[in-house]
Amino acid sequence: MNRFRTIVAGTCAAVAVMLSLALASSAGVAATAGQGGGSIASAPPLPIGRQVSSGWANQSGGEFWRVALRGGDRIVFNYAATAANCSSVAMRIYAPSVTDYTLGSTSAIASDSAYGKRQFIWVAPRTGRWIINFAPGCSTDAYTFTAHRRRR
Repeated sequence: MNRFRTIVAGTCAAVAVMLSLALASSAGVAATAGQGGGSIASAPPLPIGRQVSSGWANQSGGEFWRVALRGGDRIVFNYAATAANCSSVAMRIYAPSVTDYTLGSTSAIASDSAYGKRQFIWVAPRTGRWIINFAPGCSTDAYTFTAHRRRR
C-alpha cells in the first residue's frame, strides 16, 4: 500500500509540474528570475523578450546588464518597481566605454524612473555593448522588466 501511495504522489507531483509549465508557456512571455551584476564588470547579457523579476537588498548601486546594439537600434523597456516599501526604480543607460572605475564621474546617456509601471524607448546612437543600470529608489527594492530590441 505504501508503494502505491508513493507512485500516486509522484504522479500527482509530475502532473502539477507539467500543468504549471503549460500555464507559464501559454502566458506568451516566460518569466525569468534574474539578477543583474553588482558591478559593470560582472554585468550579464540583458535578456531580450523575456520578463525578468529581479531585486536586491542593501545594494545601493542597483544591478547592471549589458546589451549589444547597433547604431539606430531601438530598445523598448517595460518596467516597474514591485516592492511595497520603496516603490521607485531608476533606469540608466551608460556608454559602452564606462567602467566601474569611471562610473562615478560619468553621466548616463539616458535615464528614466518609475513609481509603478512605465515604458521607456531609446535609440542607440552608435554600435556597442551598452550598459543598463536599474537602481533602487532606496536601499531595498525590487523591480521587473521586459526589454524588446528592434533592429534598424
